Amino acid sequence: TNPEAQRALRGALTSRYRPVRNQAAFALGLKKDTTAFDALVDILNTSEDEGEIYEAIESLNNLGDKRTPAAFMDRLENDPAG
Repeated sequence: TNPEAQRALRGALTSRYRPVRNQAAFALGLKKDTTAFDALVDILNTSEDEGEIYEAIESLNNLGDKRTPAAFMDRLENDPAG
């Protein structure tokens, strides 16, 4: 992993552009970088795009973060679709 690319992706997590934040979070999730956790949970909880939600779920699973099960349960309990 290129440390400069990793830093750039981490910096993109704070972009004012949601698509940039999302893609950075997905890329960091693939690299098992837990700095993506909050951004991935935000996608999971706020996106209406099924593809984005699926990718957030896959990325969160890939992270292996111990907070992931709680994030999934929160999403289920607060599902905007009812």
